[in-house]
Amino acid sequence: MSSPFPPSSEPPYLANPTPHGNPVQASARARKSKRMVKVGLVLGGVGLVLAPLFGFLGWRSLPDVNEFPRASGERQPVVLTEGEWTVFAEGPAGLGPTLIEGPDGAPVPVRSVFTSQTYTLSGRTGESVGEVDIAADGTYLVTTPAGETTAFAQDFASSLVASIGLFLAAVFVGGGMLLIGGVLTLIGLLRS
Repeated sequence: MSSPFPPSSEPPYLANPTPHGNPVQASARARKSKRMVKVGLVLGGVGLVLAPLFGFLGWRSLPDVNEFPRASGERQPVVLTEGEWTVFAEGPAGLGPTLIEGPDGAPVPVRSVFTSQTYTLSGRTGESVGEVDIAADGTYLVTTPAGETTAFAQDFASSLVASIGLFLAAVFVGGGMLLIGGVLTLIGLLRS
């Protein structure tokens, strides 16, 4: 069968291009633009889900200072579990030592803190004044300086770091995916 084109001539779409160029190239460009829009929408959608999810998880992992065991006054009973606890002074810190007596009546030593930790959450403000190792679960008698409330926190720093990490993930991962997805979608729509 013979070709409808003369042997030395080009196909009509190459010899007489459309205003947008070659239709084959225009079709490939349109497919690429559609693909870019789809990828942008997927990234933006994932970012739209991840940003609030990470933000919510960060908010939920904040330590609840209202749940900390507290004592104010002389020989106040406080239930503590085994492990390392940070001792916080709520009120003017440094008014005097916090004394802790174990369930067996023996004094529990309070070590000085290496680095100071503070919080201002839920209307409470505290500053770390010591650390204590609790050998066994039980009720401990705590004596605090007058005018000061002593609060005890376990894993305070690690839960605070986890919270901050999740908030940053919400901003940079979720927000970044949302931004990149939006840019890809916009470029894909402008190119189509």
